[in-house]
Amino acid sequence: MIAEEVRFLSFLAFDFFLLLVGLACIFMTNALREYAIKKADHKLSLFFGFMKSDQFIWNLRSCGLLAIAMSCIIAYALLGRSL
Repeated sequence: MIAEEVRFLSFLAFDFFLLLVGLACIFMTNALREYAIKKADHKLSLFFGFMKSDQFIWNLRSCGLLAIAMSCIIAYALLGRSL
C-alpha cells in the first residue's frame, strides 16, 4: 500500500515538473534563448546559429505544448486510477 502511494506521488511530482517545463517553454522563450546563448560554447556548439534564429523560439514553444500535453495525459491517468 505504501509503495502505491509513493509511486503515485512520484508520478504526480513528475507531472508537475512537466507542467512547469511546458509553461516555461511557452511563456519564457526569450529568457531561455538568452540563457542558452550565454551558456553555449560558441566555437564548439553546432546549434549556436540555430539558437539565434526565430525558429528556435517556435521549437521551444512546440516542445512546451508537447510537455503540457504529456502532463495532461499523465494527470488524466492518475485521476482515473485514484477514483
